[in-house]
Amino acid sequence: MRRSRQHRLARHRPRWVPLLDDHESITLAKVAMTAALGIAFAALPAVGAGAAAKVPLPAGDSSATNKTSPADTAIVAAAGAGVATAAPAPRPAGESSATSQTSPADRAAALLRQQQALATPKAQSATPQAQSAAVSPAVVTIGFDDARETQANAGAILANYGFAGTFYLISGGGGSTFGLDNPGFLTQAQAHTLASEGHEIGGHTRSHPQLTTLATAGQTTEICGGRQDLINDGLGTPVSFAYPYGSYDTSAMGVARSCGYTSARSVDNGLDAIPPAVPMAVNAFESVTSAPNRYVSVSDLQAWVQSAENSSNQKWANLYWHDVVDAQHPGWGEDGLGNAAPGYEQSVADFQTFLGWLQGEVSAGRVKVETAGQAMASAPTPPPAIQPYGAIGGLWNAKGGSASFLGAPLNNEYDVAGLAGARMEDFAGGKIYWSPGTGAHEVHGAILGKYLEWGGPAGYGLPVTDETTTPDGVGRFNHFDGGRSIYWTPGTGAHTVYGAIRAKWQGLGWERSTLGYPATDEGDGLAGARYNHFQAGSIYWSPSIGAHEVHGAIRDTWAALGWEHGALGLPTSDEFAITGGRQSDFQGGHITWTPTGGAVVH
Repeated sequence: MRRSRQHRLARHRPRWVPLLDDHESITLAKVAMTAALGIAFAALPAVGAGAAAKVPLPAGDSSATNKTSPADTAIVAAAGAGVATAAPAPRPAGESSATSQTSPADRAAALLRQQQALATPKAQSATPQAQSAAVSPAVVTIGFDDARETQANAGAILANYGFAGTFYLISGGGGSTFGLDNPGFLTQAQAHTLASEGHEIGGHTRSHPQLTTLATAGQTTEICGGRQDLINDGLGTPVSFAYPYGSYDTSAMGVARSCGYTSARSVDNGLDAIPPAVPMAVNAFESVTSAPNRYVSVSDLQAWVQSAENSSNQKWANLYWHDVVDAQHPGWGEDGLGNAAPGYEQSVADFQTFLGWLQGEVSAGRVKVETAGQAMASAPTPPPAIQPYGAIGGLWNAKGGSASFLGAPLNNEYDVAGLAGARMEDFAGGKIYWSPGTGAHEVHGAILGKYLEWGGPAGYGLPVTDETTTPDGVGRFNHFDGGRSIYWTPGTGAHTVYGAIRAKWQGLGWERSTLGYPATDEGDGLAGARYNHFQAGSIYWSPSIGAHEVHGAIRDTWAALGWEHGALGLPTSDEFAITGGRQSDFQGGHITWTPTGGAVVH
């Protein structure tokens, strides 16, 4: 049963009100950081041991002389071209003009006057190439972050106007209380409705963390695990990602790319090119918000779109929302309109006004509305032909090349984030990893999904086998360095087993033992204990007792008593033979079994 709106507001407001400031603080160094990170990221596919190649600046860009932000430059371009949107945006009632920040339209007027005063005749004359580029249509992407519950209505409104948006969903996987199927968020059913309306489903991690505070393994769990959650939920195969809070670093960029995303969106930095110079740090404008001093009006949105229309080479306007609200869809503010707890929201009326205006721009041929995935797919410059090489190329060819289950290569090989000397390459149907110590091995399918969920190479080690059929012919497995494995069957799915529990299972005969295949990942037990459940039993481990199996009627009786939480505690022996029956010892006693008496607790 869904909780009351008052409970949701009390629960969520403390986390989201500071988010307004979080976005702004991350943005301060965004332009310089994107350039630096873009160079580092673009070097990843280079042949050899990570030799970096400098990314050329867009034509006309001077990093030494450009003193305005990309967003301001774009707005000035729109104003200089005669866009009639420079009137100050209306402010919410009661707002003090002495303390409010200037709107994008206000900034445009001031910056335009400054540039006109300094401009030379040469700077004011457009080249034929620029004039030609200026008439090509801009691309507008309408994005929504976080999977908030109001977005179900926003998606329906978009569809009614004939537009498809990109909805970047927090998956809520891994036990997260943030994201799909949690109070205040979309349900899986609503997410499926969005997809059926033609909207793109993108990723936004599992729980919306500041990715820069996480190590590579944690970033992989959040980014790749969140993507796999959406795949498991039947929401397609996401290719577009948005960084929570716009927070990212080179490690997060590499992880996002390794998961299978083709673009990752940042925040608050204006227009971008198609294709973007740094696909893993795509520019976007600030979130649409009703907060005092940050109010984004319809005229601001129009100015942003017109700045792309009039730009010679920055044609992509990424716009994004969180809540679109009215009395029936109040969002997370106290009354849904930002009066008491202003946040990332816009009224339904303003949203519809903007979409109606945007329809006119589309009809006039000045704009195309595309999802982020469509914008990346429609990039005019095709990528160079990719030919896997070295040990990775050798394994790919041995498997059958593009005709194999691995399919075509998606990129050139690149460094594995967090593991010095290791390399990897992404393919349409899986990945190949290589290191000097492990050689080249592929991972694909459900096992790859589980592997990425558990942190990929940084969290679960590098593969030391290809995916292999089990000796009984039922299942499939990959082994990984550090004594780790992932096993899969059609009936159990893919599950991790490692360490002392894996060693005990191996000693019993792997999947052909009494226990069968793993039915769960390794999980936490009482007071530091760990366990895996299997098809026909369990293995429990603790630092003081070691690993022991328990199965059959004895296990059933122990489970009925509360597992390790009951009076018997943890198993201290495997099941063993006694006269006329079987026995397992526990910390607080033992359980015997005989054919005539069944299981008896002692």
